[in-house]
Amino acid sequence: MRYYHRHSFFPLVIILLTLLLGVFMLLTVSRQTAPPADEQTTTPVDAQAYRVSLVDLLTTFEAGIALAPDDPAKLVVAERALTDLLALRVPPEDKQLHLDFALTLTKIQTALKSDDTNIDAFLLEIQTIKGGL
Repeated sequence: MRYYHRHSFFPLVIILLTLLLGVFMLLTVSRQTAPPADEQTTTPVDAQAYRVSLVDLLTTFEAGIALAPDDPAKLVVAERALTDLLALRVPPEDKQLHLDFALTLTKIQTALKSDDTNIDAFLLEIQTIKGGL
C-alpha cells in the first residue's frame, strides 16, 4: 500500500507570522517615544495666585458651612471644597499647607459621614491654616 502525503501550508503560515511579529517588534522598539504633552508645556506655578485661589476657596467653604442647614448639606460643601482644592496647582513652597488643608477637609467629611458630627475642632484647624496664609 502506498501512502499519499498531502502537502500543508501550515509551516509556511508559521514562518510568515513569525517574520511579521519580528518586524512589528523591531518597529515598536526603534520608534522614538515623544514625552507627554504635560511635560512639554509645564509652567511654574505662581505662589501669589495660588494663595489668592486658596483664600477664595476658604472663604467660599466657610460661607457654605455657615449657611448649610444640616449635616448632609455641610458634607456637600466639604466635598466641593476638597474637589476644588485638589484641582489647584500647588507651588513647591506651599505643598505642606495644601496637604494640611486637604487632610482637614477629609477629616470633616469623615466626621460628617459618621455618628459624631462635631466638626468644630476641624473648623478651628482651618482657621489656623487660614492664619498661616
